[in-house]
Amino acid sequence: MAQKRKIDYEPEFTGSFILPSSAGAGKILVSNSEGKAEWKTISIRVPNTYAIGPIVAARKWPFVWASIGTTEEQKIVKMRYSILEGGGVKCELLHNGTAIPGLSVEATTTVANAEPSETIALSENDSIELVTSSTLNEPKYLSLTIFTEHVL
Repeated sequence: MAQKRKIDYEPEFTGSFILPSSAGAGKILVSNSEGKAEWKTISIRVPNTYAIGPIVAARKWPFVWASIGTTEEQKIVKMRYSILEGGGVKCELLHNGTAIPGLSVEATTTVANAEPSETIALSENDSIELVTSSTLNEPKYLSLTIFTEHVL
């Protein structure tokens, strides 16, 4: 049987704790599925929702403005959309007045997702604008959520 020893003192740390340079800025140390330590980037997804109704007309809708801290990266990663009733409506997202590739879709009563076909990095005070067109059978109650991802 192994003997147990009691430690009568606790070590005191009086110096600085230094992280290895491989950590990189803005990362945390986590344990992976094998119990090994690894550095991970901290990121969060933030939803920005348009809720339009009752009737969804063909028009430009008010801007959503990006607000970004000086050390953050932010990009558009996904769009989720549908209408409650009616035939459908074409929805297009613009970034500072330019169409975002991959985010020109037809919203119907089936909930769907779309992702930009290229990385759309956002800067402070960039605008994201929704344009609706080609309405079919009076679409009603459009819900469209833009997901941005922040790397902290």
